[in-house]
Amino acid sequence: MLKIILKLGRTGFVVLITLISVTVATSISIAILSLLGSGISAPVLLTSVILPAIMTPLLTWYIVGLLIKTYRSEQQFLFDLKQDNSTTTNEVAFLKSCESVYQLIRRNNSSLAILRIDIDYLEIPDETQKDNSFSESILKSFSLLLRQCLRKSDLAGRLLNQHFILGLPDTNMAGAIHLAEKIRSMVNQSQLTNSGNLVKYSVWIGVSVFDKYNPVSFESLIRQSDSALTEAKLSGRGSIHASKLLPQSK
Repeated sequence: MLKIILKLGRTGFVVLITLISVTVATSISIAILSLLGSGISAPVLLTSVILPAIMTPLLTWYIVGLLIKTYRSEQQFLFDLKQDNSTTTNEVAFLKSCESVYQLIRRNNSSLAILRIDIDYLEIPDETQKDNSFSESILKSFSLLLRQCLRKSDLAGRLLNQHFILGLPDTNMAGAIHLAEKIRSMVNQSQLTNSGNLVKYSVWIGVSVFDKYNPVSFESLIRQSDSALTEAKLSGRGSIHASKLLPQSK
C-alpha cells in the first residue's frame, strides 16, 4: 500500500479510495434492491453515494497520515559509530531511504531539507594526536548531539569518517538554517577531553531545500547540498551556507 501512496500522493490515494467506495456501495445497493424485487429508488442511490463520499475521505486521510508517520519513523537512521567498511553501505542506504521520502514530499507539495556536515578539528594537543581513540570520541559525541536535535521523522547517515548527512521532511529553508545554527552552537559549547586533554572542534554545514521555490530533482537537491558545503568551507571554520538554485538534472 505504501508504494501506491508514494506513487499517487496522499490526496490522490484518498480520491482513488473514495471513488472505489462510492462505486462499490452503489453496486451493492443496486444488487440488493434487485434481489428484493424492489425498484431502484433515487433516495437509496443518493444515500449510497453521499455516505461513502463523506466518510471515506475522512477515514482514509487519517489512516494514510498514520501510515506516513510510521513509515518516516521506520526510516530514521541509526548512526554507524564504528570505523569499518560499512560507511559506503550507510551512504547508499541513506540515499535510498531519503529518496523515498523525497517522492512522498513531492507528491504532497511539502518541503525536504538536506544538511551536509563536515567536522573540523580545531585544537588537538600533540599527545592526543597520537591517541587513535580521540577521533572516535568526537564522532560519538557529535552523533549523540545530533540525536538530541533531530525528530523521529528525520533521517541521518554517516557517509565518511567525518561527514554526516541529514534529511529533514516538512522543513523549509528557515527551519533548516535554524537547525544548522543550533547544531553549530551546541558543538561550540561542547567540551571533550581525551587523555586529560581538552579537544575542541567545529562543523561546516551546507544546506539545500526542496520546496515550491526550488522544485528540483532529488539528484539536484543532493548536489546543491554538496555545493553548499563546499561554499561553507571556503567561508571559514564553523560556517553555514545555504545553496543557490541549480538547474534540474535531466
